[in-house]
Amino acid sequence: MLGRNPVELTATNQTYDQPCQILAIVWHGATTVGDVVTLQYQGGSKIGKIWQARAASAVTYIHIQFGEAGLMAPNGFIVSQLNSGSVLVYLRED
Repeated sequence: MLGRNPVELTATNQTYDQPCQILAIVWHGATTVGDVVTLQYQGGSKIGKIWQARAASAVTYIHIQFGEAGLMAPNGFIVSQLNSGSVLVYLRED
């Protein structure tokens, strides 16, 4: 079942507020050199950055994979900064 995959985030402060395991994150699209994306844990006791990247060119495709088990986000996640492009977050579903 892939009903909620991937979660697409296109603006700063967009959130996903369900417990999940993040398998991969992709940031893509038209960017300007120096643009930044930051994905953080959403609320709860687990705080801080999950992932941050900076664009090095006018077209960006940057990704990270967290392995088969994924990275647990007990209260979901928030895009705290997104200068351009969009972010695809792939979640484990089983």
